[in-house]
Amino acid sequence: MKRIILFCLSFFYSNFIFSQNGYYVIYKNEIPTPVWVRYELRNGTNVEIEKGPLKNHYNHIIFNDSINISFWSLEEKPIFTRTHPEDTLNLEKTFLKTKCFYFEKNSNTYWYRARAKEEDKFFLIKKTPTVYNFILETDSVLKAGFVCEKGYAVNTPGDTVFAVISKDFKDPYGPSMYDGFPGLVFDIIHARNEVSYTLMSITGGNFILRIPDLPRMTLEEFNNKNPK
Repeated sequence: MKRIILFCLSFFYSNFIFSQNGYYVIYKNEIPTPVWVRYELRNGTNVEIEKGPLKNHYNHIIFNDSINISFWSLEEKPIFTRTHPEDTLNLEKTFLKTKCFYFEKNSNTYWYRARAKEEDKFFLIKKTPTVYNFILETDSVLKAGFVCEKGYAVNTPGDTVFAVISKDFKDPYGPSMYDGFPGLVFDIIHARNEVSYTLMSITGGNFILRIPDLPRMTLEEFNNKNPK
């Protein structure tokens, strides 16, 4: 009987932490970027990169009450649809092929994955979250069935980020680490960085998410471990 109770408590705890109600959001990068198609090593030191044709990229974010994961894809369709442990493992395999970011809500900590140059190993690098001083405009807009607010944030003179956000979502997430706004980002334009994202879809669900078990360190520690 005691084993059964412990099993039930363990099952409840694991599902409470990892399998929670959340959302899957897909953004389109409106400024096409080149696709890397070939890496050629010469003399063992220099790397020549050949660029492919310009293609639209998509940024996917999946979040629940504990974790937010952001990653890139050439596909608009979701790659993570079912609430099943195998999906989480398949998702992590996909992350090995793309740039991705992680956010732990409890510790308010961002991580991004980096690969060591001299060895085929991945690490999680800590990043300080950005908080934007977002100034709301007076008019609201309706987007994807949600009432949204338009506004802007001035980082430095000549560097302004324009965004459309929804305060219906308490979590301040957005595409490609454009987080820190007072609501979920729907659209964003950052002219100085030539970045523009538009919301394509948003789907609610019960998602099992976890951050890969990789060594964690600061950027300074990583650079000291992997000198250029």
